[in-house]
Amino acid sequence: MRGIILVVGLVVALLAGETADAPAKATCHPTITQQILRANLDRDRELEIVNATNVSCAHDYALSIDDRCVAQNRRYPLPGLGRQRQVVNVEANAQPDGRELFYALRDSSKGIEGGAVAVLHLASRRQGTCPTAKYLYLFRPGPKVRLFQAQLGEFSKRYPGREVWLREVLPGRVRVRFFRYDRRLARYIVYATISA
Repeated sequence: MRGIILVVGLVVALLAGETADAPAKATCHPTITQQILRANLDRDRELEIVNATNVSCAHDYALSIDDRCVAQNRRYPLPGLGRQRQVVNVEANAQPDGRELFYALRDSSKGIEGGAVAVLHLASRRQGTCPTAKYLYLFRPGPKVRLFQAQLGEFSKRYPGREVWLREVLPGRVRVRFFRYDRRLARYIVYATISA
């Protein structure tokens, strides 16, 4: 008889534990998408929409761009996840190719490697085709990076357009790098590094 009471007590305890967890599961609302910016990233007549989508219960956000091309809606997912995000539409490279999108995603629940920093715009490879995301700068932290920060700004008067400032905390040192736009290569390249 004691064995039956013990088994019944164990079943009741397990069911009570599942019930106690139920409210925590119900408060998770992933896949909520917010429009955070409207901008012309491809020099056509329509504005593109930059979205932030909550993709996890830890509130990691992924970014995407919605565009309309040839009467069809297209979505371009962007690399990276993060709970902290910085998104700016700006003329970054001082070229007549339209405005760029600068974004930084940090503090991902997936770890530091989930983050990303990028400067991009939408560009067509050939006349009359739909554009795709063209990355002028893309940083994805490696396994040795413990923390990173990034900004887009005017850090040197020698170079036209805006530069990218990137600070990385690595084992035993801090590295700061500056990137400028190179017209010949059509991308950002490093022009200064400071380590401490």
